[in-house]
Amino acid sequence: MDVAEAYDDSFGIEVILPEGGKTAPCCPHGPTLLFEKVSKGGEEGRRFYACSACRDRKDCSFFQWEDDKVSEARLLAREAENRSKRPPFSQQEYCTRFRKFASLPVDEKKFCQDCQLLLLPREQNPHKYVCVFFFLFICSYLKHWILSEVPVNANINQNS
Repeated sequence: MDVAEAYDDSFGIEVILPEGGKTAPCCPHGPTLLFEKVSKGGEEGRRFYACSACRDRKDCSFFQWEDDKVSEARLLAREAENRSKRPPFSQQEYCTRFRKFASLPVDEKKFCQDCQLLLLPREQNPHKYVCVFFFLFICSYLKHWILSEVPVNANINQNS
């Protein structure tokens, strides 16, 4: 068998577009995609749901055959896992928090190493935190970017 012939029989994965009204299950990253493993030989493959954001199963282990009947207990466990892996704040809340953080005096700026959060003054007591002097350059740049709506692809080396 030559290389071209072997290639013709190789397997591939195709994304299947959603069909009328059918909702995909969710992983911690959001709705999953429906995939089908197919071969060039025309054999019909089996369909499965997997993460739409992560292609490596090490990054997101979600996997479900399309024809699997998922129990209520498993759905509840999946929902609980998804909730536990969501960020604590929405993007808008993170922007609001950052604006408040950026306006604080330097000696009040704290960062929690465990939570990976910039801490506002009312949140500092229960956290193990470090001063964020090394973040000041980044914070000043981000403050400028957020408040002036600098385009994402702007060159940070340009003088404004």
